[in-house]
Amino acid sequence: MMIALDMDSVLESLGGDQELLRDVLGILLDELPRHMASLRQAIASGNAEAIEQLAHSIKGELGYLSLPEVSRNASDLERSGREANTALWASLYGKLEAGVLEVLPQCAEWLATCANATHS
Repeated sequence: MMIALDMDSVLESLGGDQELLRDVLGILLDELPRHMASLRQAIASGNAEAIEQLAHSIKGELGYLSLPEVSRNASDLERSGREANTALWASLYGKLEAGVLEVLPQCAEWLATCANATHS
């Protein structure tokens, strides 16, 4: 999967507010890895309720980035948690993780570019 984050569209969805975009991306970079680690642990321990809740949170975090495929993976995992469909958890997590691992560096790069632009 090759995911290209369209920061212009993301910025537009936030009303063109670059400060808000920086805040959103900062929170995303901080929270998303933590939520993914907790989700991985919930899957390992078979905690369907935690899987549903964490996948829901991740879906919301990713919603700001206008990435339908990655958000759909989170939504599918949320539903499988609600339905306690353990057979799907590992594969759905793998798909979600692959998307997140592609998106996070792009978010970090954009933030770094913004920081450099404001300090030069």
